[in-house]
Amino acid sequence: VTPGTAAHWWRDLGPCSIAAVNQQAEITLYPVPVVQGLLNVQSAGQVSEVSAQRSVIIYNNVNAEVLVTTITGNDASVDVSGLQPGIYYVSIDGSTELKRIVIR
Repeated sequence: VTPGTAAHWWRDLGPCSIAAVNQQAEITLYPVPVVQGLLNVQSAGQVSEVSAQRSVIIYNNVNAEVLVTTITGNDASVDVSGLQPGIYYVSIDGSTELKRIVIR
């Protein structure tokens, strides 16, 4: 392609859509603080399949994994009754964006 031609300045960037940009669904964790031993995980986006599984990893305050489990669907609960009261961080599907929770 010769510089200065239309082909040089205009090229196909491929498909552009909000779906391509926002592949990570918004995740909500509740209740915070967790007082009954169950942490609810809710996804605002649609999971591609009803049986789609998500990985949930909970870390303590020194970044050690204390709970690893999988959940299914858009709304699920994780049993955290075996964890001591304190502050924990949750990763969903290996995301580097950790969500903070408090267990009482």
